[in-house]
Amino acid sequence: MRRIFVLVFVAALAGCTTAPNGPAWGSQATLTPGWSRLGHAAADAARSPVTWAPLAAAGLLQIDHADRQISHWASDNTPIFGSRNTAQTASNVMLGASALLYTTTALAAPSYQENWYSNKAKGIGVGIGAALTTEGVVEGLKKGVGRQRPDNSGNDSFPSGHAALTSVSATMTQRNIDTLPISGTSKFALRSLAVGLSVGTDYARVAGRKHYPSDVLVGAALGHFIGVVADEAFLGVPADRFVPVVSMSRHGGTVGFEGHF
Repeated sequence: MRRIFVLVFVAALAGCTTAPNGPAWGSQATLTPGWSRLGHAAADAARSPVTWAPLAAAGLLQIDHADRQISHWASDNTPIFGSRNTAQTASNVMLGASALLYTTTALAAPSYQENWYSNKAKGIGVGIGAALTTEGVVEGLKKGVGRQRPDNSGNDSFPSGHAALTSVSATMTQRNIDTLPISGTSKFALRSLAVGLSVGTDYARVAGRKHYPSDVLVGAALGHFIGVVADEAFLGVPADRFVPVVSMSRHGGTVGFEGHF
């Protein structure tokens, strides 16, 4: 199923969107970003909460066997999906939907009409490369770690490939959505859908007794890291930044950060 996900990345639909202002989507894609650009992208990816927070949570789950306890509870009760088989099927469906959403937003992202095909080919090529890289890293870790799955179906539980691939898709899809000439409400809805497919896949893999929670958390972190690097270094998308925000009033004030990832 994960290989079908990679193939969906190349699915193409007719149509084009012009980019009257700013660089066209895909026009700045490159296979040789340079070590400096690659290093900055990797640093941004590592600093993102969507990278380090799941890794930290996966580590905490090793305390008092919480990882296994949550796995048994989710797979035995399956409160959302009703059965393990249904959860496994749902994870495959959401994986495919995640790939389709990425492809659709990539094709809809503004691009100059005269170079539409070449820009889309380069941009989606970066997406394919990110998916293939994610798949390769996941398979390498699976063979190196050899963790047994909760259902004892194999020694390839860690990390979750489904979680990693939906995460890399969600990360790159959200950057695509940012470029679309649609309302803020529509962007929020699409971004929520991308994240929801990723989170839903993660839970379904645990409920289907195919992975422990730490497997999907590490997979999600890995996918996000690769997605950020692919976007910033290879696609040329500007980095997302957390901006300090200070709000003052007669009753006091607040200090925080504003941004998205």
